[in-house]
Parts: sequence; C-alpha cells; structure tokens
Amino acid sequence: MKKIFLLILLGFTLTSIGQETEPVQFRRVYTIMTSATEEVGAKEEVEKRETTLFYNYQGTRNIKIYKEDGSTEIYVKTGPIEEGKTDGGIAWQGGLYLGENGAEIFIQLFDDQEYGVRLLFTGVGIICLQ
Repeated sequence: MKKIFLLILLGFTLTSIGQETEPVQFRRVYTIMTSATEEVGAKEEVEKRETTLFYNYQGTRNIKIYKEDGSTEIYVKTGPIEEGKTDGGIAWQGGLYLGENGAEIFIQLFDDQEYGVRLLFTGVGIICLQ
C-alpha cells in the first residue's frame, strides 16, 4: 500500500513540475509620457498623460494598453522574456511584442517602478512611461 501511495505521489509531483503556471495579471498606471523619434536632432516631448498597462493580460504574456483618450491596444508576446540590468544597475525584464496595427515593439519593464516602462518601436522611436 505504501508503494502505491508513493507512486501516486511521485506521479502528481512530476505532473505539476512539467506544467507552466499561468502568469498573474497586474496593472500599472503611468502619468508622465516622454517620447522621441530616431531622427537625428529630434527633441524629446514630455506630456502629462494617464496611461494604464495591464501586464499578463487575461492570463497570457500579452499587454493591454488603455490610453487617456479611452482607446486601447493589445500587444501580443512574440518571443521569450528577457532580463537584464542597465549600465546603472537597474533591473528590467521585457521582450518583443506585436501590436494590433502590426507595429513591432520591445517593451522593457523596470523592477523599480520609479523608472516605469520603455516602449521601443522598431525603426520609429521610443516612449517612456512613468
């Protein structure tokens, strides 16, 4: 009887190890938006604008963005999650996403909420939300 119980317990343990857990959805609200294009000599624009991001939207690795004007956009995760640190030692995680409009974007979320999130649009520019 003990052997059967141990085999069942081992089976449950191996099954649970092999399964990925569903990511937990969370949100962050940002009130300052800084944007710049990749053009040489382009100036940064700073605006007070409320933007809400839902990370791991509906249990996926996707991100949903709610803009101040009421519009929304979902960015679908297209690659692995990357982790790193800035030259100043600020930890971040991020990855490549594809927007509903076809825009490819690298989203970089900083562990320190003071630094917010960077949205790096391929060939276009950058938006920083804090």
